[in-house]
Amino acid sequence: MFTILVYDIKEERVAKIYKIVKRYLYKKQKSVFDGLINKEDLNKLKKDLEKVMNKEEDSVIIYEFKNKNCELVVLGKALEDDEII
Repeated sequence: MFTILVYDIKEERVAKIYKIVKRYLYKKQKSVFDGLINKEDLNKLKKDLEKVMNKEEDSVIIYEFKNKNCELVVLGKALEDDEII
């Protein structure tokens, strides 16, 4: 399935997160990646990220495009509407 992943990670963990994500997807911008990935590898990616990230401080958002539908998956801290500028 086609997947877009974006992250907002504390600086001390960015390098580790970057190395994990680039094993599975292609870099588009500093914290934006995309590509085709199967469900098994996507699950591995999520588990690898959860081992490194701090769910209270970090955020990973994954858009999974299945057929014509899109599913949003957020790992870690999600921004509230009042935090978005």
